[in-house]
Amino acid sequence: MSSAGRELQRWRKRRRLSLRALAEKVNYSYVYLWEIERGGKPALAMVMAACDRALEAGGELARLAEKGGDVKRREFLQSTVAAPLMLRGALSGLNDQLWKVYVAASDKSSLLPLANAQLVITDDDLMRADVLQLIGEIYFDGNRYSDAVRCYTEAATAASGTNADHDLWACALIRHAFVGVYERRFADALRLLELAEGVAARGDSQLTTSPWVQVVKAQALAGLGDASGCRRSLDLSHALDGRTNNGGWLRFDGSRIAEEAGACFIQLGRPDQAEIQLEQALAGLATSSRRRGVVLADLAMVGVMRKDREYALHYASGALSIARETGSGLLTRKLMNIQAEMLGAW
Repeated sequence: MSSAGRELQRWRKRRRLSLRALAEKVNYSYVYLWEIERGGKPALAMVMAACDRALEAGGELARLAEKGGDVKRREFLQSTVAAPLMLRGALSGLNDQLWKVYVAASDKSSLLPLANAQLVITDDDLMRADVLQLIGEIYFDGNRYSDAVRCYTEAATAASGTNADHDLWACALIRHAFVGVYERRFADALRLLELAEGVAARGDSQLTTSPWVQVVKAQALAGLGDASGCRRSLDLSHALDGRTNNGGWLRFDGSRIAEEAGACFIQLGRPDQAEIQLEQALAGLATSSRRRGVVLADLAMVGVMRKDREYALHYASGALSIARETGSGLLTRKLMNIQAEMLGAW
């Protein structure tokens, strides 16, 4: 990390701002600022001056660039790497937009060609780790679990390189573990999550990476029948005070805890506790979102566990409508599992 990058990070944390929040204030990509902090890109005078104003640093950040602690703007523009670096800045902004489109899209698979094209033209390791996680999520939603795992593995490798970003790296490990949870390979998932826990501890304490590790770890522990361990991880996942996400490769916030807790209680065979959490989660979700469909499917499973046919069919019907609307393979698979459970129960 360069002296300018180190000071930028110090002032940002002093003002309790996430990278995304600072990026919005200065109109630069959060990935670009992130790379300045880590020494991956030069601290240009115009960028440092904007950050100085936003962080009210009294000229300290602006002076660092002017003193040449990093490459000066004139030298940078004269160098042969100016064009590639400017291109990477544009590409990082496109990554941000791809995540926004992904979140809003009903049909996640429609984004795959654009995401793959972005990967082809991206040569920066951290940006590759970013877009690989997006592609992995698209594959995961389409039940292409092997392809998702490949993407998450490549993303973890890219994020853990020379200019490692521990939060980006941990998120790749969490997503990989989530595949194990859905395939009921809970012990494998737990091993990945314990690794992610250690990596996240070395990351930005203002991000929600560590709480996300804990909420997925709770599901793995529930699958292994460890109720006390599950409860302990759920409690740790609530440690969100002052933490933020970046809206892209890290989207975890407190709104997800109730639905994840509900899934844990289903794994532990506690339908009454699951119902409380899932009903709470349902109240805050959009009418046609995939997340809402997953919660409805979990409530249908509550009905199956109680042998309440009417209850189960009511929620399964709602989940089925969303599955048809979104084309989500993830949701379709959950409904197929519920159907098998229904046939076994009745």
